[in-house]
Amino acid sequence: MTRTLVFSRAENEALRQELERDPSVILLGEDVAGGAGRAEQGFIDAWGGPMGSTKGLIQQFGPERIIDTPICEMGFIGAAVGAAVTGLRPVAELMFVNFVGVSLDPIMNEAAYLRYMLGGQVSVPLVIKTAIGATGAGAGNGGGTAAQHSGSMYSLFAHIPGLKCVVPSDPYTAKGLLTAAIRDDDPVVYCSHRALAGVQGEVPEEAYTVPIGRARVLREGGDVTLVGIARMTGVCLEAASELAGQGVEAEVVDLLSLAPLDEETVIESVRRTKHAVVVDEDTPRCSVARDVAAVIADRAIDHLDGPVKTVTGPHAPVPYSGRLVAARCGTDPVATDLRLPQLGDIMTEGRLTAWLREDGAAVEAGQPLYDLETDKVSFTVEAPAAGVLRRVVAAGELVPVGTLVGQLLAKDEPAGGGEREIRATPAARALARELGVDLAALTVNGRIREADVRAAATSDVASVPYSGRRRAIGERMLRSRQTTAALTLASEVGVDAALDLIDELNREWRDDGVVVTLTRLIVRACAVALRDHPMLNARLHDDRIEQPGTVDVGLAMDQEAGLLVPVLRDAGGLSLREVAASARDLALRAESGRLTQAEAAGATFTVTSLAGTVVDAFTPILDPPQAAILGVGRVREVAAFEGERVVRRRVTTLSLTFDHRVADGAPAARFLGRVAELLGSPAELR
Repeated sequence: MTRTLVFSRAENEALRQELERDPSVILLGEDVAGGAGRAEQGFIDAWGGPMGSTKGLIQQFGPERIIDTPICEMGFIGAAVGAAVTGLRPVAELMFVNFVGVSLDPIMNEAAYLRYMLGGQVSVPLVIKTAIGATGAGAGNGGGTAAQHSGSMYSLFAHIPGLKCVVPSDPYTAKGLLTAAIRDDDPVVYCSHRALAGVQGEVPEEAYTVPIGRARVLREGGDVTLVGIARMTGVCLEAASELAGQGVEAEVVDLLSLAPLDEETVIESVRRTKHAVVVDEDTPRCSVARDVAAVIADRAIDHLDGPVKTVTGPHAPVPYSGRLVAARCGTDPVATDLRLPQLGDIMTEGRLTAWLREDGAAVEAGQPLYDLETDKVSFTVEAPAAGVLRRVVAAGELVPVGTLVGQLLAKDEPAGGGEREIRATPAARALARELGVDLAALTVNGRIREADVRAAATSDVASVPYSGRRRAIGERMLRSRQTTAALTLASEVGVDAALDLIDELNREWRDDGVVVTLTRLIVRACAVALRDHPMLNARLHDDRIEQPGTVDVGLAMDQEAGLLVPVLRDAGGLSLREVAASARDLALRAESGRLTQAEAAGATFTVTSLAGTVVDAFTPILDPPQAAILGVGRVREVAAFEGERVVRRRVTTLSLTFDHRVADGAPAARFLGRVAELLGSPAELR
């Protein structure tokens, strides 16, 4: 079964599945697990490296296999080589390929040559995973990432005998090539282009491999062969679509593997088309592009009807200047790019729910531009500069962090009219007219292609994307069930006295706008009870149990887009009146979409309520790294004995789920009993 993943998530899945399959696989590098130890600051996961592909692994596999290293590339690459020759299968994250200079000796003189020098007596099953390429994200935004973080340099690895080098071009090949690299018995340099991190594609759920050393033909044609590497493969596909509208049919070959190089696939294509263009983002001197061109000239010269052309980056460092890097990468140098902001360290994607300005409208710096929804909050994004708005992403689209959602053009530049630009290939437009498909109704990431039109024409199944907040909630809940020792205790608790107190206080505080509910009273009761039961307010991190100094209670709130959990800070230090007022303010801010990312992160304990439904009891799911969560059922009337008389009593069922790794059943039961005691005699809670 396949589903849509972004490039970085496909890499993450490959790493996760191989770590699960083979206990000898380890991961090491800078910041592969760094954020996971800072829960008190609201971080629950690693930064995940420059591509975000190692997020979530530290919680599942622990620090023995997910190893944060010092900033010492020579040291940890050398350690990885040693680990490989002694029986492990390390994946070493070299943040950016430009850093290879300080670690070239263990890569070239050890990893690449050891099998040869020792007569085949050892293997070196090592993967060096590194980020390549310029993003073109700097135009109008100050600058890019400059020369030391934007190189390609894969020709260096392809030049060294004994090394394999692969360059995926989409999520499918990212997962398949990374899996193949980890399983390979020789050292493989796996190069991820940074601009592909948010690109979406269909990826099978099960583990699979894409063969190393084999190119693929992505589009057949008879007039010219376009050979692409990494991000340039997508550029070749777009060029082929444009050429098709002019009556030129281009064949697109995706190299995927630079060492070994699949010469046969390239040569067979050129023999059919008689023309070849090799497209490579790297600098031209001694580049893969010119190597492939030389192979074509050597082996297919008699079949060519014209010279082999290469399209490469200039022979110059990647600049820092926003306008220069935009010009180098082919983006508009006079526009201010509007890219989806990252509102917190764990945010990976967001949904642009509504544009607040018309396409083509003149806007000033600071004016609201669009509404953004993440898995935790809704947020209004303001214009960073003045200009004329050009929308790129349609309202309702889910896009990864850093995706270009629009541009602010100089006021003397054309903005393209008041309607959203429909980005589609000529072939897709022709097919849409033939099949009666409305292109404006299609939501895709990037340019609409023929496959998108055919899918829209044949689909009769209603569906909604599994993405955004819904996906984030689902993945967190699944991870909770897989990684915690959850146990739920339930107790029927009398609430007559509590409800009487609520009525009294609501009359007393009515003029002040303070409203007490049973859930808010229970939050106050939990905050008091947790003082004497700190293990239920704890967090489990790797090999230690942390007990925060404050009780920060998450209040689960039902919203149409999915569950939202704003956090009541230092609830243990608040009176009931302050708890009620603060909880009401959080609820109003959540309903109006004004919560900040910080207000929805870092809870130490959570209360979730279904009191307004027909549910008596349920099993709340833990939100790691929290150790406990309390569920509140509906209030109902039951018969009870008072002496010899049968009387009516109002009760609710409290369901406490806790992590048995952190606390045992008896202490958890005592905490639940203390909450019940406070609700039965609530004067202490005022």
